[in-house]
Amino acid sequence: MLERLTQQHDAIVRVLASSPPGSMPVENLEPQHWNAVVDLLSILRPFVEIATEMARTPHPTSSLVIPMVTGLRYVLCTSKGVTLISTINEKIDLH
Repeated sequence: MLERLTQQHDAIVRVLASSPPGSMPVENLEPQHWNAVVDLLSILRPFVEIATEMARTPHPTSSLVIPMVTGLRYVLCTSKGVTLISTINEKIDLH
């Protein structure tokens, strides 16, 4: 759903900017909000890939789970320029 939102960014901005006369105008997302959606997508993509892989296995074992979680954490720790990742890493380190 978020991917579709980013794909349709231009259309959404145009529609929200052109409200019919007499109707209440709808505020568009600020650029930093659009950037947050893009950042969120880059963070969630590895989770989707792991969830898909785990769903293929009827009985996931630790030999599958541990490398995936380790890889996921590596991806989150090495991602550069994504502001939301630092918050997620802080939450992971707390546990």
